[in-house]
Amino acid sequence: PVLYYWVAASLYTVTGPNEFSARAGAAASGVGLALVTWAAARRLWSTPRAAWLAGAIVATSFGCFAMARMALPDLPLAFFVTATIWAVLCATADDTTASRSWWLIAGLAAGLGFLTKGPLAVVVPALVLAPLAWFDRRKRHVRLSDVALSAAVFLVVGLPWYVAMTATHGVAYLQ
Repeated sequence: PVLYYWVAASLYTVTGPNEFSARAGAAASGVGLALVTWAAARRLWSTPRAAWLAGAIVATSFGCFAMARMALPDLPLAFFVTATIWAVLCATADDTTASRSWWLIAGLAAGLGFLTKGPLAVVVPALVLAPLAWFDRRKRHVRLSDVALSAAVFLVVGLPWYVAMTATHGVAYLQ
């Protein structure tokens, strides 16, 4: 998966090859993860205090803090997985016109996660969302057209790189 390396290479062209450029993608993902956690807590509990506490817990947790300082794609994957789950939960929470936007965000986050670390970006959200979908099936509003739209965005974002690499290197690339 290539996204993390594209980000680092892009920063290399701007700032030159240095530790900052190599680690900036992971650091930005750590900030993003704390912000997504804050936003999710804000929406779930509607209290600013709980939201700030949730965001602070993520930002100061050893795993997030340590991974944000390393040039690895693991924290970006955690950010994209969390963003995917949060977007689907927001999209299915109520039947508003904004739900379509949330489905687009879910597809984009899953596609970027797929480019960051491969199938885990789809498997982990599915493992979290499938039981929720089963137990909350009467409360959640899911239209097949919205899921298809999200899947289409995922495919447009995440699939071209894998198709190109498979065409260039054969099935061995996927293995």
